[in-house]
Amino acid sequence: MKSDAYKRILIIRLSSLGDILLTTPMIRGLRHKYISAVIDFCIREEYRDIIDCNPHINSILSYTKDDSGVDILKKKIEQGNYDLIIDLQNNMRTATLLRGIKTKILYFNKKSLQKFLLVNFKLPLMKGLPSIPVRYAQTLPGLTLDEEGLELHYPASVVSDLPDTGNLIGFCPGSRHYTKMWPHEYFADLGEILTLHGYKIVLLGGK
Repeated sequence: MKSDAYKRILIIRLSSLGDILLTTPMIRGLRHKYISAVIDFCIREEYRDIIDCNPHINSILSYTKDDSGVDILKKKIEQGNYDLIIDLQNNMRTATLLRGIKTKILYFNKKSLQKFLLVNFKLPLMKGLPSIPVRYAQTLPGLTLDEEGLELHYPASVVSDLPDTGNLIGFCPGSRHYTKMWPHEYFADLGEILTLHGYKIVLLGGK
């Protein structure tokens, strides 16, 4: 099938928060390229809020990690009649989901070997690679990105509670992994600096 004929597209990125946010430039690029296409997104249920209000997505396929959740999701994918699936997760879980699916599937090149050597032996083999959003987009040849960066859309009820004036800066002081957490005193120091420059801090995340 020619790329200009794609009518139903499924993007798969199951986790985690940061990696899902990094897909948003690609989602926007797909919408600009395929204006009338159905673009669905497959994600784990606990991360659904990240893209729930994204205006470029038609539907969200979410699942839980138990075996029944995977089976139900696989049936949803089969019933979606997609003519293009873009697997940005590209792991054993998605291999199971997509086994037997008869449609065109594109897989994100994770550079797994280079990443392993970097993490375990500090070999800088990933130096010079494009940013993750660009690499995501390269999964579909010919897809271009704009310069608008990442997107995070909130429900109107949340936006209505924000201040009407002032430049807002969102702080999300947490991470799933301790090694990725910025020390809380750094957030406090940065918040004071930004406040002195006229910004208002909005705290994001859970308890």
